[in-house]
Amino acid sequence: MKPRLMLAIRLVILLCCAVPVLAQNRVDVILEGPWILFQDHNFLLADGSTGNVVIAMVPGVADENDDEAFHTLAISAGDGYLVENPAMYCVTFGAGADTCGKNVVPNGKTALDKDGYSAVEPLPVYAADTWGNTYASGKNVTALILPMPDSYSNDGVYRMRFAAAFNVHGTGYKDREASIGIQLHYGNGPSDFNLFSCVSPKAADCKTVPTVSTDHTKLKNTGTLQIVMKAPDNNDPCDFHVRKAYPQLIKLLNSNKNANIAFIDPARHIDSSGTPDYPDDDDCLELDPQGPNGGNATMMHYKSSPEQPLPEQIGIIRQDLAKLSERLPLDEKKRIPLVAINAAALNLDAKFPKISQLARLQGLLSGTAKELDILSGKLMSQLSAQLDWRLNAQVFGQRTDKVEIQPTKEERQQLEELRELQQARSRIDEFMDDSGGKNGADCRAPVMQVQ
Repeated sequence: MKPRLMLAIRLVILLCCAVPVLAQNRVDVILEGPWILFQDHNFLLADGSTGNVVIAMVPGVADENDDEAFHTLAISAGDGYLVENPAMYCVTFGAGADTCGKNVVPNGKTALDKDGYSAVEPLPVYAADTWGNTYASGKNVTALILPMPDSYSNDGVYRMRFAAAFNVHGTGYKDREASIGIQLHYGNGPSDFNLFSCVSPKAADCKTVPTVSTDHTKLKNTGTLQIVMKAPDNNDPCDFHVRKAYPQLIKLLNSNKNANIAFIDPARHIDSSGTPDYPDDDDCLELDPQGPNGGNATMMHYKSSPEQPLPEQIGIIRQDLAKLSERLPLDEKKRIPLVAINAAALNLDAKFPKISQLARLQGLLSGTAKELDILSGKLMSQLSAQLDWRLNAQVFGQRTDKVEIQPTKEERQQLEELRELQQARSRIDEFMDDSGGKNGADCRAPVMQVQ
């Protein structure tokens, strides 16, 4: 009995010791888009010690008015927020800024490690300077500091070819497989994440919550954190958005060691055997913005924020709709969901708008735009009918003095209402353009890893 009793006691002790490890929250951080991955093995932590971190960098936030450009960066765990302003940020694993650069349960890894996953295929590149100086040298660059993961793996790969010199026939291009997304795996994750602004590349200078409310950028660990810059909402068969973005990545790195991969040509498709297709008879290279026929299109457009902040835009729209509602009869007024729009617009953050809040506003405004179109059409038909009747009366009444027809007081009021309808409709379109960023097809831009 005694050996069995001792064995049982040891088993209980072993299980008790294992509970804290089993209770930790695993998490995968997914990076999609044209990211450059840096590793810093001497990152200065808040307590004065050094740690190992990963930095994901991208040269700017896309211009939503360019249908070939990338969407704005989104950080989400189902719901989340857009990052409208390019800057340096720390994605903290835990509630406080003192966790910048480290996990709440240190993993001990000092470098990116595939640790049993299939070969990871980021495009190997070189940077001319440290990641901090690289960030500072670029235009509208976004840099995200993350703790070193236990392991990392591909989040999709694609075939593409690279060359030192542009050639319209693809001469000199060499094909390879490259990651178009990366997953960072953490065996012991936090209960939640947050975002802090940085003024320099060290944890002590990453202590400012970039929003009015700390909870606005705080996300619960649900098992996956997505950090995504999606491709455009178009069916571009040549991936021109990739061809526009890629030169900006190479330019940011500013190293002559990347000369052999200066130009990119994504495969048109890959057959069932894994063979990429680079046809000679299509116009992707002929019209490639990297080439001489691309002209000024070689620059990818960026913005630091919408021309007018989203809260101001929605505020003006709400004023427009309120003014219109005063003119409308009750049955038509009910079709404008002003109360719902006002409620949905409360506390809309200009720099980090919530994805779910934007989706709600976009849905309400999309329906409102349709109603405004119906009202505009009805009013235009009414005015046209009145004008036709008066012109007919003049013609068939055999008037020869050609007196100019002046609008009546009622018609002037109707014309003013029509102008206000069209103005409100135009402002809704502008808001919808500026508040995009959640949707988009998978991006085939390569993820780069600095050697």
